[in-house]
Amino acid sequence: MTNALPPPPIALVVSAPDSSALLGPLELLLEPSPPLGKLLVPQLHLALQALSDKPASYTDLIKLAENIVEGWGIEDQAEFVSAHPRIGETVNLSALSGNEQGGAAPTPGEVLKRLGVSILTS
Repeated sequence: MTNALPPPPIALVVSAPDSSALLGPLELLLEPSPPLGKLLVPQLHLALQALSDKPASYTDLIKLAENIVEGWGIEDQAEFVSAHPRIGETVNLSALSGNEQGGAAPTPGEVLKRLGVSILTS
């Protein structure tokens, strides 16, 4: 397990003058990926600037982000989703994904086979 710091207070993130304040918390809560930094963060920041009532929680922020991602093309959506670790993956995990795994042993191969998941070796 990792000792990741919690994200900053939501009020600081949603009221920040530039988009860089969004990147760290979103990488922690979602998964780092090129579309997160190049598409979602700038678009989310613009959306936040236009709102008079800012999200009051990270749940609300994620819902706003979800609405933005729904407007993307299928290729960008697929790249964004593919950043999340696959079932059974145990390497290169973000802080929260590592915590979700809880140091557990990798998912047995027979389980992955039954689920139709190919085993990643990198």
